[in-house]
Formats: sequence, structure tokens, C-alpha cells
Amino acid sequence: MKKFSDIKEEMLMDLLLKRMLYLDGKIDAEKTKAAGIAMAWLNAKSPEKKISLYIDSFGGNVTEGLTMYDMFVNSAAPVTGIVCRQASSMASVVLQGCKERLAYNHATILIHNITRDGDAVLLDQLENKGGFQKLLREMQSKQEKVYRIYAKRTGKSISQIRAVCKRNRLMDVREALKFGLIDKIV
Repeated sequence: MKKFSDIKEEMLMDLLLKRMLYLDGKIDAEKTKAAGIAMAWLNAKSPEKKISLYIDSFGGNVTEGLTMYDMFVNSAAPVTGIVCRQASSMASVVLQGCKERLAYNHATILIHNITRDGDAVLLDQLENKGGFQKLLREMQSKQEKVYRIYAKRTGKSISQIRAVCKRNRLMDVREALKFGLIDKIV
């Protein structure tokens, strides 16, 4: 009898051959690497054919999420993002990298200000040579990148995006459509 992990690998390969990717759980370096390899392969194989990205993710690492965004927005093949349950936090940023942004009727989208990537921050790093200031500048830079991504795709101003992101803003698909985070409800 096959183990579930073996069946899951087989399913993911079948999806890849059909130009379908599935992003679930936490966005981390491993998922970013896997997405990068898949995108490179799909773009090399048929750059004119659409890629479908199914999203059910609560977000994750900011740097990895921005890297995924870059992969999808710069793909030669058009990428359609489909939120099948949730695109929260950095997953909502990844969604903005897709040419077409869709969401199932009962999906949700969550946007908010970024938090520190999952890396541990040692007290020594903060105390030595302006470590706190460096960390603060890095976070502010990443936050501004996220604001610009949302603003570009929604048509809202940076100040409007900043105001909405100050608090966790969970949206159903109708709110997300009106706000400009998705293009269509499916």
C-alpha cells in the first residue's frame, strides 16, 4: 500500500504536467525553491501557455513571499492565481504577482503590515553596531515594497493601502473584488 506522501508527490507531478501549481501552508525557502524550479521548467517548456496557481496559504516569510511575487509577475507564461480557501498575509502579496487573480466564492484574503521574518533576532545583533536600526530599515524597506505592490494592483494610493494595513483586514471575496485584490469571483 502506498504512503500518503508518495501519493501526494505523484499528484503534484500530475498537476505540474497540467501546468498547475499548488501553494499551501507556510511560505518558506523550501516552497519558494520548489516554485522557482517549477516556474523555470514550465516557462522553458511552453512560455506561451497559461499556468494556474492554486493558493491556500496563511502567508509566511516576507523575503520568500517577495521572491515568489517576482517569479510570478516576471513569468513569460501568464499566471492565473486562484484562491481556493485563503490568501493571507504574504500569500495575498504572491497573488498580486499573477496576471489574473481569481478567488472561489468562500475564500478570504487577509492583508496587514508585515512582521519580522521567522528568523530569530539575537539581542547581540540589536545591541552591536546599530543592529536595531539596521533591522528597522530592512523591515521598513520591505513594508514599502508590499505597499507599492498592493497599490499598483488595486489602483489605491500608498496612503490608502498604509491605512488599511495598519490593522489586520480580513476580506471576503466581494470585499476583495471591490478593493481590487482580485479580478473575479469563481
